[in-house]
Amino acid sequence: FISLHCNAHRDRSCNGVEVYFLSTAKTTDERAVEALENSVVFKYEGGAEAVQRYDDLSFILMDMAQTEQLRESSELAYKLLANLLSLTDMKNRGVRQANLYVLRVSYMPAVLVELGFISNKTEEKRLRDAKFQEKLVLALAEGIKSFKLKYDQVR
Repeated sequence: FISLHCNAHRDRSCNGVEVYFLSTAKTTDERAVEALENSVVFKYEGGAEAVQRYDDLSFILMDMAQTEQLRESSELAYKLLANLLSLTDMKNRGVRQANLYVLRVSYMPAVLVELGFISNKTEEKRLRDAKFQEKLVLALAEGIKSFKLKYDQVR
């Protein structure tokens, strides 16, 4: 599961690409992204009822299943980030961890990719460019292919 996003920040100089996988947020920045992304679920995907689906006993069961996928999610995140960096000249904001609702419900390797900052004029312009979009898609496709080939060999 790959959730694609464009980042935003009050500081319009923020730029770069980052990839999240499900885990406890460790830094202030990770917690801020976690709160913002999770607020979208509350606001646009059913409010308290949607959040409740994520937070009850089902969370415990999902957590147990997700733990099995944690290592694979981390590996996928690193492969995607490496490919994005190799095919673009974007700033490396790293692989990060957060308890994001959108990643909690996946019983498979799952990541959230922030493809750049739409609040940054330069990155916004690049994100609108069809050729740059093709680079992003190629980078993601190559990362997925690399990840899949590794696990096809293992199994």
